[in-house]
Amino acid sequence: MEALKPYIGDQNVFFRPGTQQNAFQYFPQTNMGDVLSPSETEIGIIDVGYAWKIVLYADGHVKEVWKG
Repeated sequence: MEALKPYIGDQNVFFRPGTQQNAFQYFPQTNMGDVLSPSETEIGIIDVGYAWKIVLYADGHVKEVWKG
């Protein structure tokens, strides 16, 4: 989160609306070249609430997922 702050104008994007609960999790990879399955490796999750999550993958694609 700290590394992304300089690039994002509104710092509240990291929190669930109306709360101070962190909605964004980032899972840094030490070396992206070593990731065996980039299309299946989650590098970040945004919890948008109501059991919906936005998942960011190492190959660059993003997918919404219902985990209810």
